[in-house]
Amino acid sequence: LGFEALVHAERRSMSATASKAHQDAQLVQLAECGGLFRQALEERRAKLVQTQLEVSRAQRCTDNLRRELDEVRSSREAHNKEFRQMVDAARRDASAALTDRDVLKSELRRVHRGQEKREVDAMLLRRAVETSKKQAGDACIQLEKMRCDLEEAVRREAQCKLQLESLDTVVASFKQQQWQQQQQQQ
Repeated sequence: LGFEALVHAERRSMSATASKAHQDAQLVQLAECGGLFRQALEERRAKLVQTQLEVSRAQRCTDNLRRELDEVRSSREAHNKEFRQMVDAARRDASAALTDRDVLKSELRRVHRGQEKREVDAMLLRRAVETSKKQAGDACIQLEKMRCDLEEAVRREAQCKLQLESLDTVVASFKQQQWQQQQQQQ
């Protein structure tokens, strides 16, 4: 009976030693996983910082394009005002020239030449405005894409933080259980 109790005690001791070794191995694995997870989180944070820098650059580019568009608008408005002034002057000249046919013919030729030039200028201005609008639209599309990428990166970072907190909770719980088992064994 004493020998069986000794064998039984030896088996329990070996079982407890194997269980402790297994728990230690699991704790090491959890610590390694936590380290890898933290490393992945840091890489994601670095990518987020890079994305924020790119968004900032895109914002500066967009601001520059907006300033250029404002300059084009101002230039267009000045040209339109000048054009209106020229048209008004041409009308005044034409109505004054009605009294004199020879003056009317020469003034009419001058107005036609000026009108052609203004039409060419107006066409060039319209093309410049269309080009500016297209560039501004392209910049807005790019900015929207970068905003979506940034939102996705922020969402992924939040998920990573939650996963890291969950993993820290599991490790803390595991350590607490291990400590309690050691206290019970003593």
